[in-house]
Amino acid sequence: MKKFQHSRKAHVIAVIVCVVSLLAILLNAVGIGVLAAGSAYSDGGAALRTLLLQSVLQMDMSRIYDYAEAVITNDEDALINYKYAESFKRENTNLSFTVIDEDGAVVLNNFAVEDYQAAFNNEMSYWIDNTDNREQPYDVTQLSVRAVIPVQLTVHDLYYHALNLADFLVSMRYALIVFTVLGVAGFFVSLGFLFWMSGHKEGVEGICLNFFDRIPFDLYLAGAIFLGSLAIAITDEIYEMVIFILCVIFLTALVIAALFSFVVRVKAGGWWRNTLIWRVLRLLGRGCAALAGVLFKIPLWWQAGLLFVGISFIEFLGFLMGFEDILILWLIERPLLLAAIVYFVLMLRRLEKAGQEIAKGNVSYRADMRWMLPTLKRHGENLCSISEGLTAAVSEQMRSERMKAELITNVSHDIKTPLTSIVNYVDLLKTAGLDSPDAPEYLAVLERQSARLKKLTEDLVEASKASTGCIPVNAEDTDVNVLLSQAVGEYEEKLLAAGLEPMMRLTERAPVICADGRLLWRVFDNLLGNIVKYAQRGTRVYITSNVTTSNVTTSNVTTSNISGEKVTISFRNISRDVLNISGDELTERFVRGDASRNTEGSGLGLSIARSLVELQGGRFDISIDGDLFKVTMDFNAISVQS
Repeated sequence: MKKFQHSRKAHVIAVIVCVVSLLAILLNAVGIGVLAAGSAYSDGGAALRTLLLQSVLQMDMSRIYDYAEAVITNDEDALINYKYAESFKRENTNLSFTVIDEDGAVVLNNFAVEDYQAAFNNEMSYWIDNTDNREQPYDVTQLSVRAVIPVQLTVHDLYYHALNLADFLVSMRYALIVFTVLGVAGFFVSLGFLFWMSGHKEGVEGICLNFFDRIPFDLYLAGAIFLGSLAIAITDEIYEMVIFILCVIFLTALVIAALFSFVVRVKAGGWWRNTLIWRVLRLLGRGCAALAGVLFKIPLWWQAGLLFVGISFIEFLGFLMGFEDILILWLIERPLLLAAIVYFVLMLRRLEKAGQEIAKGNVSYRADMRWMLPTLKRHGENLCSISEGLTAAVSEQMRSERMKAELITNVSHDIKTPLTSIVNYVDLLKTAGLDSPDAPEYLAVLERQSARLKKLTEDLVEASKASTGCIPVNAEDTDVNVLLSQAVGEYEEKLLAAGLEPMMRLTERAPVICADGRLLWRVFDNLLGNIVKYAQRGTRVYITSNVTTSNVTTSNVTTSNISGEKVTISFRNISRDVLNISGDELTERFVRGDASRNTEGSGLGLSIARSLVELQGGRFDISIDGDLFKVTMDFNAISVQS
């Protein structure tokens, strides 16, 4: 159907059908109106024939009077100019008439006086006799006219054509109704098709607005009404048929143009927005909203003061208007003031109830803030914020207590295990003696467990320093790709021995960050060490670096040439054991992926790594997706070299 919607031929055909249908409706409606006025649908057209003949006869009456006046006054110029004698001869008209003065003398006739009675008594169908009407606008004499028209019309004059028109209309009286119905159907179908096509343009998708469619619709409508009123005024002043027809066509074009413009605007959507009324109302609404926003932002007691001043001013105006007027104003004002007081009391009661519930410890309670003024709503939001803050504080406190308990448990377990081994093997050495063949093995165990205890103690001290920021940071320009390559190169043998294949994907650009290479090396060393210990054998380990555009984040490292780019470093591996813990929990102290804590390690490595990265102004993030373990570090780039 789109090809018809954009077809010019279809559009032209629809316009032609619409215009022809409209003309057919108008012409048929005129014919039906004439037939109905002449009662042609009830008497077969007899009254209509009489009506048309009498209409033509009335036109001839004025000419007969003029003719008679010219004869009486012997005005030869008038007789010559109007050619009355020729037009009223029996061979030129079907009308037979006689004009009689007030004395009964025949002034004028177009047949012999002695034949008048015979003619009148003959088969005459239509006649007029105004003998009783002697008030004629002539100074010469008082005249009366008697005129008859025969049943059989022999001359092809206006009477003949009027009767033929009457006979034609009567014969078509039912066909005109059918034609009118068909015209109405054709008009609405073609008009609907034109409405469907309007707004579409060949080769362009969607609705196309022309110049007139972009004019505000109420302004466009006002212009159309003005032009239409002007056309009606012209038709009232000028009675020429051509002017009347042109004005009717102009009015019809205005109405159709307004309809089509409205349809296009509706199709485009939001037609009311393209009106002056909408724009003015929107401007007033914005002004009122801005004023209300300013008023609601001022303190509540200022709002109350302004309200009191406003009410007092209104009452003062009423007092100036007179006692009766101020009484009416008072009767209107008091119920409104009472309603406002009740409203404020109900809203304050809601806020009071919310405060009571929060005070009782029900931190999850939320005040109902529907229908509240912005000032009261802000107070309700503050209460909700207090509730949310208390909930967060309670949750954080409970989490802290849980973490403290876990920390004590984990520290106790991690310290107790090597310490118990040391105590047991010291007792064995005391019992067996240093000369025992098992003494070297006992000493090796003591050395290993004491080293583990020493490492645990050092990690604990280092984690404390890192979290409190007591470790000095010597920041300098550091090439991330070089440092990553060195770290992976040093761990390459260990990775291969653990059945892991390192895959480095470094950005071609050399990303430079402001960091302490020594501390960053410790982070890489920790992560690669964990990969060697905990990654699944036979898998790949991905170490990548990337440079992206990003907003500069706040950094603990001061540098003057921070760019708008971000350096991202990531380590990805597949875990050997099932990870049933979140990334955030893994960075807590003494937390391991191994919940049974049977493997070596203090559980401080990732916590230390995160603290060291944050000390250098970076961001440390751990994400776990099934068995995929991923560490991401973000730093601000200070320069990027090609």
